[in-house]
This record gives sequence, C-alpha cells and structure tokens, in this order.
Amino acid sequence: LEGRNVRFVDGVESPRSVRVGNRTGLVLPAHCTAAGKAILAALPKIELARRYRDRELITRTPSSIATWARLEEELDTIRGRGYAVNAEEGEEGICAFAAAVRDLTAAPLAALAVVLPATRMAQTESAEFIPMLLNAVESVQELLRARL
Repeated sequence: LEGRNVRFVDGVESPRSVRVGNRTGLVLPAHCTAAGKAILAALPKIELARRYRDRELITRTPSSIATWARLEEELDTIRGRGYAVNAEEGEEGICAFAAAVRDLTAAPLAALAVVLPATRMAQTESAEFIPMLLNAVESVQELLRARL
C-alpha cells in the first residue's frame, strides 16, 4: 500500500493462452483492486480515515466504487468473509480475488491475489480459488512468524 494506491510487487503468470499478464510494478488506486481492498479492509478504521480524509475516490471503470458509503460497505463485507473481490473495477476485462497478509500484530503487510480475465470469472467457481488463496496467505504468515 502506497498512500491510497497499491503497487503490485511480484506475479506469476498462468500458462494458459488467455491470461492476465504480469503486473509487477503497476500502481492502481487501492479501492479499485482486490488486493488493495483486502489491505484497506485490514487497516484500523482510524488509519483508513486518515488516508481518505476528503473521502474522494478515483474511478477507473464504470464498475469502480465511486462513493465513500459504497467503499465502507464493501470493506465491511471483506472483513466479514476474509477476502476481497474485484469485478472489473480497476481495468475492464480483469477480475480478481485477494486476501491480506498480516504481521504479528495483525497489521496488513501485503495481499495475495488471483487475477483472471473477466470471461473466465463467470466460468470459475470462486469456491475453487478461495480456499487455496486463504491457505496460501496462512502459509506466508506462518513463514513470516517462523523468521521472527
């Protein structure tokens, strides 16, 4: 998380011919990505309010969250289910699932995301990805704890 934006720091591309390319280095508004929303939902509410004092949200697509009230609703949903969904909010044609990786104090450090073409989202049961995603997050957190 960089202010109100999220930076993609690494990625692994699918071997499938229709895929989302490596996004390493890309910076997007956090509220327009699954990874960004997962991190925002994990922030203390006072920190979220500090970052969005003016409550202004940039939209990138017609599906982008455009109002503070809608973002608060979305972040509450993410907190409840433990992962975020992006349905063409950052870029048309791209969807994602993501969950926050937390440190020992439960502060968000990063997020892991599964990013896929929107055409595949309709064909894919999120039930396939969500358990694997959450297990991957737990594995990363265990590795971090072991190193400390």
